[in-house]
Amino acid sequence: MSDNKINPIAKLSNMLLELNAYEFNLVAMLLGYIIADDLGSYAQSSMGNFFESVGQVLETIGAQNQYLEQKNDKNHKEIINELYNLAKRIDKIDLIIEQFKKL
Repeated sequence: MSDNKINPIAKLSNMLLELNAYEFNLVAMLLGYIIADDLGSYAQSSMGNFFESVGQVLETIGAQNQYLEQKNDKNHKEIINELYNLAKRIDKIDLIIEQFKKL
């Protein structure tokens, strides 16, 4: 998709993601001060809650995408198989221990 077809919010998001952690935090702080400057305390609280809600939606979408990517990851399936094999070996060891106890 060309940059001309991306909506302005997505363009801003892409630009922000190019910043390092300190620049990223600085931009957030500056935007917070700029937005809060002409608002009363109730409006500031309302806008703060709005942006927290946006953040929660982004976090939820990201978490679900990470889960689905990890779930489909071949390494994850290999780990599950390895854990299953280890559990079977532990069961065998338990049987051997029980046999020794009977001696």
